[in-house]
Amino acid sequence: MLGREVVTPADLVLPVRSSDIPEADAEGYVLQLERSLKLSHEVARETLKSNQATMKRDYDLKIHRRSYSGGGCSVCAEYG
Repeated sequence: MLGREVVTPADLVLPVRSSDIPEADAEGYVLQLERSLKLSHEVARETLKSNQATMKRDYDLKIHRRSYSGGGCSVCAEYG
């Protein structure tokens, strides 16, 4: 990905032996999957909030605020 190292979970990188996976009923699997997905979404939301705050802070530091005094180029035409 353009010179960046991709961070992947250990489960995807390392092979899993079939003896490590217990036989579970479908209902238990579904409940565990739902809990796992909810936790993943919570972690993702927290990470996004943190990243958003960092990006806003960096943007606000780089912005150049300009103040205009009256009579300059800011007043181009007189209305009235």
